[in-house]
Amino acid sequence: MPVVLATVITVVVLRGAKNDPDERRFRRLAEQRRSAENDAARDER
Repeated sequence: MPVVLATVITVVVLRGAKNDPDERRFRRLAEQRRSAENDAARDER
């Protein structure tokens, strides 16, 4: 039973991280960086 409870708590906490404003900002910046790198690579061709 304690293992199940720990698993449920872990899942709830990790799912909450998806809605964290800092985490969303980090993912948005990472996506913009990837997009800029792809554009630069495309321009070099």
